[in-house]
Amino acid sequence: MSFESLRTSEYKIKEQPQSNYLSTIESTLEVLELLNFWHVEKIEQKSLDLFLNPFHKMVEYQLGCIKDSADKSIRFRQHKVLDI
Repeated sequence: MSFESLRTSEYKIKEQPQSNYLSTIESTLEVLELLNFWHVEKIEQKSLDLFLNPFHKMVEYQLGCIKDSADKSIRFRQHKVLDI
């Protein structure tokens, strides 16, 4: 499925080919909002407003891992060399 969006992606880790290319969760929100607009769904606005909170937390966490990658991130820790 494809659609055009005026929304700019808030995903800061991966660079998209164009600014209006959305992540999967952002695209899902866009579709849910449209379904609400067309009265196909009845989702409370509060739920839609909170929909991206886990996404924002994930991006915040990923940015923190990048910032602290030199000394805190498990992924980038130096491995111990064992003397045998």
